[in-house]
Amino acid sequence: SNTEYTPENGLKSLTQDADNGLAFAFHTDHEGRPWVQFTYPRIATVHAINIVNRKDLPERAIGLVLESSQKGHEWDVIWKPDSVEKEWTVDLSKIPVKKRKAKFFRLRLEGMATFHLSQVRMWGTLAPVPPAKAPAKN
Repeated sequence: SNTEYTPENGLKSLTQDADNGLAFAFHTDHEGRPWVQFTYPRIATVHAINIVNRKDLPERAIGLVLESSQKGHEWDVIWKPDSVEKEWTVDLSKIPVKKRKAKFFRLRLEGMATFHLSQVRMWGTLAPVPPAKAPAKN
C-alpha cells in the first residue's frame, strides 16, 4: 500500500516491543484494500498477535483481516475480528497450523479505506536455519 503519511521511524516503531507512544505508526492513502506486510527471513509459525489500533480513530479499522502467504502472492485469511476495538490480543493456536505457517503475513482492510495502526506484535517460532550444503567433492 502507499504510505504517504507515515511518521519518521513509524514503520520501525510499528513492531517494537515497548509502547511506541504514537497515535499511528503508518498511514496509507485512501485506497482499495490497503495493507501492511510483515516478512520473516524464513518460515514462521505465528501463535498470537497483539494489534493496537489508531488511538484517536479506531473506527477506521472496520474490515480488518490478518492473512498469511508462503510466497507473497496468494493469501489465506487467518483471522477477522468480530468488532472494532482499541486493541486486540488474539490467541491463534486453535487455527490450523497450515494457515499460521508462512514467510509473509499482512494486515489489510476490506474495501476502500485509509489504513493506520499504532502497533503490532506477533509471537511465534521461526523454522530452523537449514544446514549449509557441503562443498561438492571432485
